[in-house]
Amino acid sequence: MGELRAKLLLGLMIFLHPLFIMAQNSSDSSLVVLESFSASLDTVLYSSDSTHSLKTDSINGFSFDSVNLIDENSVLNYLFRKDSLDVYSFSFFKDSINYRILNYVDTADHSSGQFNPVKYFNVAYNDLGVAGSAQDNQIFIPATQSGFSVGFTSYNAYFRLPQNIKLFDTRSPYTKLLYVMGPIKESTLRVTHAQSFLDEQLTASFDFRLFSNLGAYLNQGTDVKSFNGGMGYRTKDSRYQAQAQYYHNKQVLEENGGIEDLAVFENNQENNRQIIKTNLKTGENFIRKSGIAVQQSFNISKAEPDLSKIPDTNLIEFEGYSVTHFKKPYFDPVSHLGQIKYYFNYERNNFRYTDQEQKSKLYDSIPYYSTYDSTVFFDSIGMKKYQNEIIYSNSDYQDNAVRPKFLNYFFGARHEYNEYEQDSVKQYFTHYALIGGVFVNISNYLSVLSDVEYYIGDYLNNDIAFNAKVFLKQWGNELTGGIKISHRSPDWIYQNFSSSRFTWHNDFEKTDVQQLFLKYQRKNLEVFFQVQNISQFVFFNDRILPEQNSDNIQHILVQAQKDVRLGPWGTDLMVSYQSVSHPEIIRVPEFTAKMKLFYHNILFNKALGLEIGVELSYFTAYYANKYMPAIRSFHIQNEQLIGDYPYMDAYINAKIGQARLFVRYDHFNAGMMGYTYYSSPDYPAQDASFRFGVTWILFN
Repeated sequence: MGELRAKLLLGLMIFLHPLFIMAQNSSDSSLVVLESFSASLDTVLYSSDSTHSLKTDSINGFSFDSVNLIDENSVLNYLFRKDSLDVYSFSFFKDSINYRILNYVDTADHSSGQFNPVKYFNVAYNDLGVAGSAQDNQIFIPATQSGFSVGFTSYNAYFRLPQNIKLFDTRSPYTKLLYVMGPIKESTLRVTHAQSFLDEQLTASFDFRLFSNLGAYLNQGTDVKSFNGGMGYRTKDSRYQAQAQYYHNKQVLEENGGIEDLAVFENNQENNRQIIKTNLKTGENFIRKSGIAVQQSFNISKAEPDLSKIPDTNLIEFEGYSVTHFKKPYFDPVSHLGQIKYYFNYERNNFRYTDQEQKSKLYDSIPYYSTYDSTVFFDSIGMKKYQNEIIYSNSDYQDNAVRPKFLNYFFGARHEYNEYEQDSVKQYFTHYALIGGVFVNISNYLSVLSDVEYYIGDYLNNDIAFNAKVFLKQWGNELTGGIKISHRSPDWIYQNFSSSRFTWHNDFEKTDVQQLFLKYQRKNLEVFFQVQNISQFVFFNDRILPEQNSDNIQHILVQAQKDVRLGPWGTDLMVSYQSVSHPEIIRVPEFTAKMKLFYHNILFNKALGLEIGVELSYFTAYYANKYMPAIRSFHIQNEQLIGDYPYMDAYINAKIGQARLFVRYDHFNAGMMGYTYYSSPDYPAQDASFRFGVTWILFN
């Protein structure tokens, strides 16, 4: 029955979508096609700065670096803004070698209901049934990031860290407020502000987010806060530039371990979810991650003089007539000697798990190690990181992402020092890395890029990361191909861990990952294909212990996303397919799909923008990883299938002036097809619920 329902559902989505495509290809003059691929608010436009490393892989596998693939008309829109209210955002780290990309903040987007990062249209997660809880990606992405890592990745979607901090380029003060109210005192708040001073030489910004929930089930509350704020400065000639950001993340998560008896939920024996017994009653995770990041850059050469205010015409008078002679003032040529950049990052991490009782069946299979207080489950981990990096590149003042120079390169060194503490035992790690990269712009249609990192030192000795990409653009088609090679030490949690319940000391080998990918883009279509080979893969097995598998594991990912607009009607579709050679080790659904159907129109003399739509998400059944709160991680399980169930939401968005109001009825089909909807094993998804939200954009 479940398999039949899956086929019918996918068939319906496949059937509906060609109808929109045929309509799009018709000659109807009312057809409007919007070139927005993702659910993001931003569109890649312009660049004019330098960087040292690639920071562009998205959370679901797509890569959005767009060097040499930028529309010139978009650059003109930036250089000659229609008014001072245009706002652009950019990443704290730049987006490709020697270039930074500015992104236009689209205030007319139709994604005001996308306020939860775990529920964004272009991602697919399993969470614990409440916003702010731990999450596991349905799309398999092996760990390939460089540097020392503890390995607690189940909370990354809600973190604000240097690699995902957004800064703003705005001529007028810009403020965006978001507030969402949901069931059982659920609330979401976001406040973003940015402004510039001294003719845009000095900038300031901050971004605050709050997710607060009591949860439908016992001991399911979440209190998640994140903040980043700082300032930027540049000299008048932009010879010296600096950015400094402070970031702070705090998560207080009640942990109930899931419900005890699944039959109580599946038979709907208790409408009051607070009555259903859970595995834990007093479990809690406290997570804090904060730090400061500073970037400084200095161009070795002086800037060429600004001649914009100097007249470039001279009137020459002869006997009986006069001639206007055009002549630019002379200045000594400037030899571009490149740029030096310095990056510093200090970060402090705290993880603490507590539980006042030890008798839950969730702990039954875990060996018990007596502590000074055998009645309390207590585990605390702390880590401090100090990172310094110095880079030389051949960047100069005239760098432009639309017409980049032929050869762009950088090289430098990184120093990283870490202090790790668990169970009152401190460990110290010192590492050095050599880093470098090159970007060659062969023509307006072809460019290549590559970067490499090599570590020496303590735990990460001989770690290597290598990336190479090729960009092709012709007749509106964009093709990107690449390879990624990683030879990386496992996250520290797999090697060494000691708490009142868990203790292990391993000596695992480095994990090797080789990835090949191909991405095709045209207007509102994107297709992504990736094949990867992983050896010495490390994971948590069904006994909740770390294990390393020596086999070569192959993983194939195919993703496609298409947006279609037909007059006031529109549809967005995203489909992912995955195949794994060792499904007993890597657990992912074979198919994941999301679809949005909506009607959008401007009414009452353009006073009201109205959108009405439905959203559908689905993934095929599989033995999803199970969450163990005591180690803040997901592990293999073989008892419960989840999936093969469609989640349906309905929404209304209204835009009045600078305000956007929306009402959502999420999971309105709850109970119509039985009670088998789970966010993760043992964790039911939320029942049908209303949410109301407002977004307000303020200028000046």
